[in-house]
This record gives sequence, structure tokens and C-alpha cells, in this order.
Amino acid sequence: MSLAFQRFATSKIRTAEDLRHVHTYGFRGEALPSIAAVARVQMVTRIQGADAVKIVIAGGTQQGLGPASGPQGTTVIVEGLFFNTPARRRFLKSPARR
Repeated sequence: MSLAFQRFATSKIRTAEDLRHVHTYGFRGEALPSIAAVARVQMVTRIQGADAVKIVIAGGTQQGLGPASGPQGTTVIVEGLFFNTPARRRFLKSPARR
């Protein structure tokens, strides 16, 4: 599970031509590390015949990995989107001018 949140782990698209060979339009794995860098993410996954596993990542840092309970399949929970992204100071200095 930790590998799924590594930036390099799932990128298969290297050229624009590679886009023509994408056969599914579901959630792309490249988004996981980007989302986890700016949010609190929990992922619980379980395959048939195995115990569930949970990973917790906050701000791009793994906070925990271990056993969990859950149904077969994968659930991703994203909370606190942009919690660690500061507002840009130059936009806060003065009211907008017209």
C-alpha cells in the first residue's frame, strides 16, 4: 500500500501518444500522491480471503500502516484538503484594486 502513494509508482504515461492507449477512464493512481501531499488520507483495502490493511497519510507523510477491518474492496477517505497549504501572503496584504 505504501508504494501506491509514491510519486513514481504508477505513472505509465510518458508521451502524448500514450494517452491514445488508455483503455479505462477510472481513477488514475498518479493522483494519490498529489492528494496525499495536501490532505489527510486514509485508505483501507481488503482482497478476498485476506485481512484488511489501513494506511494513514497526512501532508505526504505516512502516519500509520497496519491491520484494519473492512469489506472486500478499497475505500479512500480524504479530509482536510489543503490543510497544510498556506495562503500566499502577497494576496492578503491589501484589498483588491479595481
